[in-house]
Amino acid sequence: MINRGNYFDVQKYLRYQEKWLQYHPNTIARKWGHLRHLLEWADSDLFPSLSRSQKSFPQYLLEARNDRKDTSLSPASMQRACLEARNFYTWAKVHLAQRYKLVQEDWVETIRPSRNRGIQSELRERSYFSLEDIRKIVAFNPERLIDERDRAATSFLFLSGMRISAFVTLPVTCVDLENQSVDQFPKEGVKTKNSKAARTFLLPVKDLLLIIESWHKKVWRELGDQSLWYPALSTDGSEWGPSDDLGSSESRRMSFSRGLRRLCNQAGVDYLSPHKIRNGHGVYGVKSVTTIEEFKAFSQNMMHESMEITDRLYGRLARNDVRKVISSLGGNQKAEPVDEELFEQFLEFQAWRNQRR
Repeated sequence: MINRGNYFDVQKYLRYQEKWLQYHPNTIARKWGHLRHLLEWADSDLFPSLSRSQKSFPQYLLEARNDRKDTSLSPASMQRACLEARNFYTWAKVHLAQRYKLVQEDWVETIRPSRNRGIQSELRERSYFSLEDIRKIVAFNPERLIDERDRAATSFLFLSGMRISAFVTLPVTCVDLENQSVDQFPKEGVKTKNSKAARTFLLPVKDLLLIIESWHKKVWRELGDQSLWYPALSTDGSEWGPSDDLGSSESRRMSFSRGLRRLCNQAGVDYLSPHKIRNGHGVYGVKSVTTIEEFKAFSQNMMHESMEITDRLYGRLARNDVRKVISSLGGNQKAEPVDEELFEQFLEFQAWRNQRR
């Protein structure tokens, strides 16, 4: 049974996060999902009293679910739930100080998953579309308008690294191919994460840029500057759809997914979700940077809050890359001449990354 006082405290915390810290409603919904675990763990006990009890929130999470699934929470979910619980208690000690004054800060810091159930305890295989995959997918001459659109859209998504919700709501006027820039501006109708605005730039991969340029000119010429870059088409995919019937952004996301699946089947490439194209963009970029300045620029281009996020999400090489590196050790490969200045920058960059881990 959930304690009413605990419930109201959590609601006050969420309202504070939304009103004063201006978190997006989607973020608030995720926070509520994590805090539901905290409420269910506390049961009828008041939150402040639990700091003096034997009940362990991390231990509770080992068997906790509130979505009717049979499997246990992933290490990442446990870590996020513990983080949200710590954030809540820290907030409560300031804003509900009278009731939470006996909660000790050192106890709050113990709300963490055990090391043997942390993220490092699970081998996470980050799947993604590589540049080679994308090139295979778009390596055909389109005969129908839908194939031309989906071919260009796949190329654009990889070079931009945009989230799919932002891409399918992107007006053609927000794309400047001369400067290879994309205006991800919510005021123009682009649905970015947390309504964040940024001008981002495309990766300089010439063959994919040519595909994008051809489609961009066609859309601008035939539909005008009020069109979306990923416009609606007729049912059979051979003609432009009605300009007043664009459909919802969710329907366009589903349309892109269907198109991507069709192109993957055609190219003999395993289908992955559209977000895996953004993952591929991230891995490609992180593997390409050589200095801290380049890494920072790339992180900002992905609209991440910090370089740490970019490094955590994309910094680890995929298993095949590790195998390739290890298998080449001790080989009789001809040594390449070393650029001493670049090598020093690389060592500085590696040292910085190691400090962040």
